[in-house]
Amino acid sequence: MADISKIKLPDGVTYNIKDMSTEIGGRNLLVGSYKYTAETPFVNTTTVTDGYKYLNDVHTIVQVHTGETYIMQAKTDGDWSTRHGGQPANYVTLWLVGSTNVSPLTTDLHLCLTSAQASNPNYLGDGKWLWTIPSNWNGKYIFIRVNNYNTDGTTSVTHTYWDFKLEKGSKTTDWSLAPEDQITGSGTSGYLTKFNGSKSVTNGPALGSDTTKFLRNDGTWATPSGSGNKIFTVQPTTPYNVGDLYIAEDNNILVCNTARSSGSYNSDDWGSAVNAMSTQEVSDAIDGDILVVTGNSTNGGNVILRLNNGIPYEVLITDTPTNITSSSAKIYRWDSSGLRYSSTGYNGTYTTILNSSGKIPTGILTGPLNANSFSAIQNFTAAMIHGGTLTRGASNNSEGTIELKNASGTVIAQVGNYGFKFYGPGAGDSRPYYVIDNSSNGIAGYTATGTLAFKIATDEFRMPKAYVATELNIGNMIKIVPTSNSTHRGISFVAAT
Repeated sequence: MADISKIKLPDGVTYNIKDMSTEIGGRNLLVGSYKYTAETPFVNTTTVTDGYKYLNDVHTIVQVHTGETYIMQAKTDGDWSTRHGGQPANYVTLWLVGSTNVSPLTTDLHLCLTSAQASNPNYLGDGKWLWTIPSNWNGKYIFIRVNNYNTDGTTSVTHTYWDFKLEKGSKTTDWSLAPEDQITGSGTSGYLTKFNGSKSVTNGPALGSDTTKFLRNDGTWATPSGSGNKIFTVQPTTPYNVGDLYIAEDNNILVCNTARSSGSYNSDDWGSAVNAMSTQEVSDAIDGDILVVTGNSTNGGNVILRLNNGIPYEVLITDTPTNITSSSAKIYRWDSSGLRYSSTGYNGTYTTILNSSGKIPTGILTGPLNANSFSAIQNFTAAMIHGGTLTRGASNNSEGTIELKNASGTVIAQVGNYGFKFYGPGAGDSRPYYVIDNSSNGIAGYTATGTLAFKIATDEFRMPKAYVATELNIGNMIKIVPTSNSTHRGISFVAAT
């Protein structure tokens, strides 16, 4: 079968078909933006103080939603203004316009983008703005307006604009074609579309016939897997055969893996058209947001590199490398934000396992912890460890000890395979005496030289010597107390009650 993991346009730019998902960052959401490049920019000529034009042919076909983050970017031969209105002729502004519909577009909301904005939107420099969708823009489609200015209202002012791009997320990527501008068409009357070096449009063969073709990696037209295969631009109907392609509504490219001669469409017959890439193909992927599945066409792989301008910026480890947007895909996602995990696909909900500061968030480590839980960690620092069991010590103290230190760093207690040790204070000596508790000796106290001072074992208390200040009570029946008079000192035995 032909390699349909990527589309390489005749201008030498390689695009990955799988990255046509509207949910993956880096994808240009502005359909029609290909028309306005540095070679063929949008030209706005005006003679009024506020000369604006709407670009109704550059718009999204997906709605934006409250709380989502986007980056808008564009280029111009003018200077981005710090405000709207009353500006000299060299200044320009870019506007985002919110519409309830795609066709026809309506001017429901306007947002002026200036070079002085620092909150929402936030100007990032070089004609780029970071924007989080407010509630009043929820569900809107976005298109573009540009403004020229002059101060006298009579001078003719001309400015050019190009490389419009709206992408989801907070990571800025270079301008690229919207996927809909790479492949267009609907039904048997549509066409596959390719671009020459200046991004102008030429139509390929018509869709829906037995001779349907697609763009191969070398930029030529090719049949998906030999003669007789079809490309569907609406949900396939039987009969369909292995190797047929389906351009789904979300711009995902699916390939038929199981033929069905009659009956209803079955989604299980179709899978992602992403195939593993060779090392050479990876080196050729110099533009766009690329998915590179490691391994080869025989054994595949579970590690995916995401590239932008040929530079990796994200690593995915997944059990479903050919369909990472599946809601059942399990994905570990490692990038500059840290390590995150999702059990609901690439666009699902993530749990942060390791943040960008190299710390494990609270609640990630659960269950009993022992030394093996941190076998690869030389130093473990925590403000609080609570819940479960912390296990240390073992045969020959192979698992170490736990030490408790005072504010000056002196060890005042230890826990190990020998039991507990509690050290007492003393002038000039950090360990003048200590108490130990273990199964062989019971509770025993030692002097700084290691001499036994006392021992409590089974039902006995033993000590070489002791000092009693007032009395010694024996069985609460008799007391031994010190006595003295003017000439003698001694002890007396008196009743305890």
